[in-house]
Amino acid sequence: MIGKIELKQELSKKIRTKKDTVTPENTFPATEVFSLYFDPNGTLWAGAVEGLVSFRDNQWKIHNETPGMPSGNILDIDYQFINDADELWFGSPSGLSVAAYELDAVSSATTYKAEPGKLPDNNVLAVAVDAVHARWKALVRYT
Repeated sequence: MIGKIELKQELSKKIRTKKDTVTPENTFPATEVFSLYFDPNGTLWAGAVEGLVSFRDNQWKIHNETPGMPSGNILDIDYQFINDADELWFGSPSGLSVAAYELDAVSSATTYKAEPGKLPDNNVLAVAVDAVHARWKALVRYT
């Protein structure tokens, strides 16, 4: 399966690998999950309170020290393949972020902040990329 997954709150506390023994390497490293996404390469990505989390080769990895990546509260994730590169788009209270990656190694990210005429608010609740690579954002603007 490729794409976004609807997530119930109870599931976020039960995510573990299929290994019999629970170790720090195979235990889900987050306390609350907002979104899940399976990419075409077979990596499961989770947007969590602690930041971006990936699962590949039976191992969880948290990407909260990646340069330019929001350090927490990844609310939504979407994927696009453009210019021969995989990209993940994230919505968070810090703005709209994009990260290019190879399999599960995110090397850097760019976060777009509120700017008149471009991004009206930093609080990005949802993000989607359509078939022609247009990026759609759902924002909350407090007045």
